[in-house]
Amino acid sequence: MRELTTAEMERASRYGALAACALAGLLCAWLAVRTLWVALPRGDDLAAAPPMAAAAETALRATVSVSKWHLFGNAGPSVHDLARAAPATQLQLILRGTLAEAEPREGMAVIADPTAGERAYRVGDALPGGATLDAVYPDRVVLLHEGVQETLALPFDHPSPAIGSAPPQPGGNPGAPRLPAGVNPGAPAPATPPGSVGQITPMFVPPQMAQGAVDFSKVQQQLALDPAALARQVNAQPVLENGRMVGVRLSGGPGAAMVASLGLQPNDVVTAVNNVPIDSPARVQQVMSSVQSASRVTVTVLRDGKPVTLSVNVK
Repeated sequence: MRELTTAEMERASRYGALAACALAGLLCAWLAVRTLWVALPRGDDLAAAPPMAAAAETALRATVSVSKWHLFGNAGPSVHDLARAAPATQLQLILRGTLAEAEPREGMAVIADPTAGERAYRVGDALPGGATLDAVYPDRVVLLHEGVQETLALPFDHPSPAIGSAPPQPGGNPGAPRLPAGVNPGAPAPATPPGSVGQITPMFVPPQMAQGAVDFSKVQQQLALDPAALARQVNAQPVLENGRMVGVRLSGGPGAAMVASLGLQPNDVVTAVNNVPIDSPARVQQVMSSVQSASRVTVTVLRDGKPVTLSVNVK
């Protein structure tokens, strides 16, 4: 076998290197094409993938459908709705007043009973007749009687029939209202001024009242139309002893000037006004009547455990 010369060996080495470079280039090109093929989505994948909006809509429809299954049952009425729908109690009780808080189970009510008399009760206290005070609202309370909720509402003053009303005409409608003699049934009814008899007003109005400065002359003018006008000028908190109301503690509020003019101090408990004891919310009307035409207001307070009488001229 003939041995290769040096020149032939050099040529063979160059050809081998060129062939190796060519193979390496082909391998790199194939890898590049393969990578590009994997990275780019194919036509069938694009057709199969739904748009984002369609996918979101499908998910929303699925959520709504699941919500309609009511897996945990239907939501029942709230406790407040159940209290409003509770029937009126048949117990011989009279609601005199309420002190309602934002939370109905934290309030207090003054309830009268023919046997036990008039007392203040907090939520959870036992009432005459076997009931329990369950919740307090501004215009009514909820009782729990024999495991059933019942309501006791504040009584309202209804207009009394007019004196001298004409008797019903023969053959007329027995259910039609009676009109005084000389009144044309077709004539428009006169306007009823605020606070008049024809207006239905609650017997007791909680004393959380209007804004404005206090003037005794204006107070007297307001009392002629609204008996609760004086109570609207101050914030009053009832004071209880052994469950019974013994007076009220007046604090600032819109009528701070009037409270100061009477000589009241922060811890004074007003027990009487013009010798009318404040031992129940029902006394409010009597106190208002005594102040309406008075030229002097006498206030009896309990200060440091001792009764003190304060007097001020109303001008």
